[in-house]
Amino acid sequence: MSLDAEDLKAIVNRALGPEAACSMELVATIGGAINDVFRIRIGSQDYALRVRLRENLFAYEHNLIKETLAANFLASEKKGGISTDNETVLDQCLGAIGQPVKNSRCTLLPKVFFQDGSRELVPFPWLLQEWVSGELVASTTRDHFESIGKALAELHVSGFPRFRISFNDPWQDGGDWLDQICTKGETIAARLGLTIPWQALREEAVSQVSGFCLNHNDLQPFNIIASDGEIRFIDWDNLQIGPPEFDLVKLKYWTECGEDGLFRSNKEKYRRFLAGYQQVAGRSIQDGVFRICETVWLLRVMSFETARVSQGHRPAAPFRGPDHYRKCLKILFEGRNT
Repeated sequence: MSLDAEDLKAIVNRALGPEAACSMELVATIGGAINDVFRIRIGSQDYALRVRLRENLFAYEHNLIKETLAANFLASEKKGGISTDNETVLDQCLGAIGQPVKNSRCTLLPKVFFQDGSRELVPFPWLLQEWVSGELVASTTRDHFESIGKALAELHVSGFPRFRISFNDPWQDGGDWLDQICTKGETIAARLGLTIPWQALREEAVSQVSGFCLNHNDLQPFNIIASDGEIRFIDWDNLQIGPPEFDLVKLKYWTECGEDGLFRSNKEKYRRFLAGYQQVAGRSIQDGVFRICETVWLLRVMSFETARVSQGHRPAAPFRGPDHYRKCLKILFEGRNT
């Protein structure tokens, strides 16, 4: 299911007014697994209209459009480091969903013009943003990885002592995070028939969990644009609260695309990414927490790809099949009791 020309005009009319709706031109449509993006031109300015057309595949909060939450939080007055005051700011931003979006001082994501999650105009949540022209990191040979690390650290700089399972849930004590994430991992591993040394992982990480932050939670080359000397992150649907280390995992495995069009790791680029991150973050990466996050992410992506194969779908580029992630887990725990 998609939107027709009249739907698009109605959306632009709601967001920018009747004059814009009459003069709009559809330049391109980009289909995704969950969202379609419509590139719309009005006069000399291009816009990106993101519409969540396949909500049945969406595993996160259906009542939220995360770009507005991220934009409002990043543009708000916050404290650096871990602070309960930052939790209050985030609560206020959640309460402001649907109101005009703050964009001042917020350069990590495209400017948000309008969002509508009511499903009244069209039966899907939608978001109108600026169209960012630049280099998609997945498609360029230029190395932006140190800058990507620095940009991610800006997202993480204001943290929380507590966490939420989802943005619809209450804050929970930080000490509960390790038990909950390991329990989820154990469930997935059992379903996949894998044995993971959870006790050793817990013991390594238990003294290292010291705070949480906003995680983009889908940081990979197709969601990063280098534009006019700045790094922009797109596709914030998976935004969550977790340890900073969660956002450092995916680029370790999905650093770039190889000649076969599939994601692969690049140790040197990843090293520059981490160096840029630590330069701005001013904190050490906690190895035990990172290993927990890495293990759970590998299990999740393996489970997702296993389910797709069982439904008769072959892995589609740039993604690899479940056997690849099984091998990654084996390598991760070589020398341990697996």
